[in-house]
Amino acid sequence: MVFLLLVFFLLAGTLEPTQPFPVDPPISDHSSPPASIPLLVLLDEQGRLGFEGRTLDAETLSRTIAARLESRDTRMVQIKADAKTVTDRIRPLLKRLQAVGVTEFQLLTRKNPETAEH
Repeated sequence: MVFLLLVFFLLAGTLEPTQPFPVDPPISDHSSPPASIPLLVLLDEQGRLGFEGRTLDAETLSRTIAARLESRDTRMVQIKADAKTVTDRIRPLLKRLQAVGVTEFQLLTRKNPETAEH
């Protein structure tokens, strides 16, 4: 019985890369689901960058994103920035990603619980 439960949870669970640090995105009144699974970059309030479960410096992130874009038909990157992150930390990241070929960005937010439909 325990083995069957274990197999069930392994098959039913979602496998995603773990996030190297917690990020609490800002709240938004609107949300739209992505058309395909884009690349996800994390940015915390201290300016740390995360990608595919690892904390990376800006140069390594640029090289990694450039390599991933070669095998994709979309040039979109999602950015999950902490709500406390200042804009001065986001702008250099956008410029760096744009320099390696990213043409579209999505800034991820949380749904506003006050305007959520019941």
